[in-house]
Amino acid sequence: MVKYSQQLDKMFGALADGTRRAIMERLSTSPCSISELADEHDITLAGMLKHVRVLQDAELIRTTKHGRTRVCAIKPDSCDAGVRWLETTRERWHQRFDSLDRYLADRK
Repeated sequence: MVKYSQQLDKMFGALADGTRRAIMERLSTSPCSISELADEHDITLAGMLKHVRVLQDAELIRTTKHGRTRVCAIKPDSCDAGVRWLETTRERWHQRFDSLDRYLADRK
């Protein structure tokens, strides 16, 4: 459970930044190089490398080296744990609101 929790913390922490969400959105269409990402987002190469490292550490993307170019791609099923957590949490809140609705209806 602790590893699961730490992974969620890393994933949500990485996605808390708007630039990293934009990078994920861009990579959802196709893999591309770090240089291309930096150009598209008007960020220095060093700045983009920091964002890429955070996304890699959160296991959301992977990079591969092709010659002198490092290419980024989204890891398949990388957000599954987060989606499962969100669905479980949403279901729990729906149950609580349903209970509140019944309680309020009984009080009328």
